[in-house]
Amino acid sequence: MLWVQDWAAAMAVEEAYGIAPGLLNDDRIARALDAVAPQLDAIVGGWGRRRSPSSVWTCPGCTGT
Repeated sequence: MLWVQDWAAAMAVEEAYGIAPGLLNDDRIARALDAVAPQLDAIVGGWGRRRSPSSVWTCPGCTGT
């Protein structure tokens, strides 16, 4: 999150989406994540809670080697 503002400026986010890079600084992202956190189950439908932590990032057919 620390370099999002710089990334947004380098990737022409303002020109493409009309969002000033300063609006994407790490403080704003952290506040947005804090605001979303209480509603996370509604957003993801509880998907992350139904799986064990080790299987969350495992894709079907991946061997892990």
